[in-house]
Amino acid sequence: MDTLEDLYYGNLFPHEKCAKLDDEMKELLGLLNRNEEKLTAILSDEQKETFEKYKDCNQEILKSVNETHF
Repeated sequence: MDTLEDLYYGNLFPHEKCAKLDDEMKELLGLLNRNEEKLTAILSDEQKETFEKYKDCNQEILKSVNETHF
């Protein structure tokens, strides 16, 4: 069976996977925020500026990937 047939016949449960990913995403985002706070607490102003530029570039890359794959 292909994915559409599985979905039609009730063999897939996308809502369950979304809920699991949401919980995993919340946990990962919390970890990301905690680590970012620890890191920025020890960086100099110049290093913080470089880190902000890095985060901005990373966000642009993620947006680009999401637009091309979804």
